[in-house]
Amino acid sequence: MVMPLGAIFIGFISPLLVWLIFRERSRLVDLQGRHALNWTISYAIYWIGAWILTSILIGYLIMAALIIFDLVVLIIAAVKASDRQAWRYPLAIQFFNTPGR
Repeated sequence: MVMPLGAIFIGFISPLLVWLIFRERSRLVDLQGRHALNWTISYAIYWIGAWILTSILIGYLIMAALIIFDLVVLIIAAVKASDRQAWRYPLAIQFFNTPGR
């Protein structure tokens, strides 16, 4: 649960640190860490795209939607993690290879 909730406050640093420290101890932590890192990197890319689009004003709407979407998926991921389930974030680009797809 630390990875998604920490990502709300400190971005990709929380999933990265927890994943690097605990990935060898648990397959679930390894998988959830990969999913969380994929999402935080994807979110940063989407944010940069929205920032570029602020020049035509639509970027501000996209940024607002991204913030709301990010909070929702991080809360869902935290709930799934508390149930010991690895949840694949919607719209996450697969940078780290995750089994099951």
